[in-house]
Amino acid sequence: MPTWGKPAALGQTDPVTTDRCHAGPPNPLPLPVLRTIMGSNNAVIVFTSELMDLLPTTPIRRFGVIAGVIGCGVVASASVVEMLQPVAVKAQNTPSLMEFRWESDNNYRKLYYVQTSTRPRERSDYYLMLRPKDRKTAILKLSITVPDYFNAKIRPNKLKLCKMKKGGMLSRSRCEEVIPAVFEISENQSAIEVFPETPIPTEDTYAVSMTIFNPNQAGMFQFNALAQAPGDVPVAGYLGSWNFSID
Repeated sequence: MPTWGKPAALGQTDPVTTDRCHAGPPNPLPLPVLRTIMGSNNAVIVFTSELMDLLPTTPIRRFGVIAGVIGCGVVASASVVEMLQPVAVKAQNTPSLMEFRWESDNNYRKLYYVQTSTRPRERSDYYLMLRPKDRKTAILKLSITVPDYFNAKIRPNKLKLCKMKKGGMLSRSRCEEVIPAVFEISENQSAIEVFPETPIPTEDTYAVSMTIFNPNQAGMFQFNALAQAPGDVPVAGYLGSWNFSID
């Protein structure tokens, strides 16, 4: 085994092990990560999903980690092949536990959304949802404010007002019915105005569906929803905010 000794001038007297297979802490991986299946004479290490989360995301770097494991005398299972595949970008829903946001107003209300891609410059579908509990009155006009640093092009022909069928553990939320509506986008792309043909009722879940190419930079973005109820006084009230991120 190769060793290296520090020069005497630096006060190093003990040999230092440089074997990459035995360097580092004695138990570098938590027990749940590796599961050992005993065969006739060999121990086969099964790479679980927890270990896959710890590996690099690029195929080349993953291959390097796996080659090092095999070089240390470990027999890998066939699931190693899965590790060499690129990591797929999953859809993102409204965070349920902790969420970062720029504002700390006590009146802030989180709204539910679905985002099919979080990659910069990648095509993505957004569903900015309004559930029955998010509104107390019908909606005559819906206004959505867009942050000025959200540098994605929003086009009226890529917007829809949908009556939603909300998904669950085994199904995705989807547009069940398209509601006739007129969309207007401000010249500087800072606001989306939605004029439904008939007021949005207080029952069921509705969403503004938006198909765009994501911004070219990573970041967190907050869209705010303001609604005008039917009546003589055209006052828009705050409903809540959608917060999503680009990785």
